[in-house]
Amino acid sequence: MSASHKVLSVGGLAILVALVLWPRCILRPRFASQESSAISRLRMIAERETADRAAHAEGFADSLSSLGFRDRERGYAFSMQVITRDASGRVTAYIVTAAPAAPGRTGTRYFSLDQNGILAYDTYRLVDERNPLLQ
Repeated sequence: MSASHKVLSVGGLAILVALVLWPRCILRPRFASQESSAISRLRMIAERETADRAAHAEGFADSLSSLGFRDRERGYAFSMQVITRDASGRVTAYIVTAAPAAPGRTGTRYFSLDQNGILAYDTYRLVDERNPLLQ
């Protein structure tokens, strides 16, 4: 193998590595921004829940729409699940989840926040009452 062939092979390998890694370099900052936005949205929902519960003493809301929040924003899908209700039917425990709308393209981590303000995440699945965060 001549020297020119070796240079071409190394050059071709460098181009191949660049093509494989380039999308990750571009997407990583976007993922971080979208994930940060999802966490901020979860915290805003929890703050609204706490404020509404303190003001009205009717328990927590049972849906995002009743709090004025949409179920999709910046590449994440949000949902609220009621965990428990008291004897009067008031929501006493809930969990709000945020999942990438297109896993691997809009984000890689799944987030949840409960009525106590505990934030959890997982990179493989949605963290909720059926799939608790592994301790």
